[in-house]
Amino acid sequence: MKDRADDRSDEVSAASVQWEASTLRQGSPNSSSPASCGWPMTTSSLSPVRAIADLYVKNLATAELVRASIATDGTQGNGESGFGVISPDGGFVVFMSDATNLVAGDTNAKTDAFRHDLTTRTTVRVSLANSGAQSNGIVFATSVGLDGRLIAFVSSATNLVGNDTNASVDVFVRDVGQN
Repeated sequence: MKDRADDRSDEVSAASVQWEASTLRQGSPNSSSPASCGWPMTTSSLSPVRAIADLYVKNLATAELVRASIATDGTQGNGESGFGVISPDGGFVVFMSDATNLVAGDTNAKTDAFRHDLTTRTTVRVSLANSGAQSNGIVFATSVGLDGRLIAFVSSATNLVGNDTNASVDVFVRDVGQN
């Protein structure tokens, strides 16, 4: 794992991440895959207690481990979440999820992109049209800008911008506004 702040690289063992994740989940994960994405780190974990993959973020400075794939009110996602990317300032994690209860009105039954604020613990869906319309396609990948404001995602949706008639997946950038 690379700490971009002090240009230090450390090895992070999956065993330690599993133990910390299982402590919070009250079970022993049977699968964990840490992602090397700078500071803090993300990991998806699957538990026999809760057979849905969740996204966790570990602050390497404080060792705090928090679930990021949650609704703003703290509700656990009801679908798989993963592939987290952390903003370089460490304030936000962007991820993909099949959950339909992370935000109100998520009825498209598609894999969506979300941004979770690690300070305020708020979650917003970013794979929307500017009008607020839900995507009619799935998200394949995400990326996040320096301060968590600009989110790029790859999607098969054809209704996020006007005249999207190329019958191909496209890259979209959403400005989620002020942090």
